[in-house]
Amino acid sequence: PKTPKPRWFADYKMAILFDSIDPLTRKGFLLIWLARSIVAIITTEKTYHPDENMQGLDIAYKLAFGDQVDYLTAWEWLDSYCLRNLLYPAFLSIPLHVLRALDLDYNLAVVCAPLVMNALLQAIGDVYGYAFVKKFLGKTTA
Repeated sequence: PKTPKPRWFADYKMAILFDSIDPLTRKGFLLIWLARSIVAIITTEKTYHPDENMQGLDIAYKLAFGDQVDYLTAWEWLDSYCLRNLLYPAFLSIPLHVLRALDLDYNLAVVCAPLVMNALLQAIGDVYGYAFVKKFLGKTTA
């Protein structure tokens, strides 16, 4: 006989749907995103981390401005190796494309855009983490 799926599995599937998040949390999402963006822009160490840049930021910049700048690609991104995919850099490059299209690609905007996109990912994690804990452990615990 088939083993029935545990009850928590069905509840978990419902918790990941945006509709299952209460309206107050949905409204708070923008506030969380804004707060995380501000904290990232103000407190992020602005030193050079080669590995971090080669795996995301440099590729995102190349996607948005590759026709305007000379670029040295890390070996991981060469067609002969194909060790990385473009999902994360493409996500980071979305605001860069918008800034370029609107001719607003000033240094500060280009530097802050990936931080804001990372803050978006963190805010999504915060909201869904809250919804998950609230669903299974109650509002007072969440």
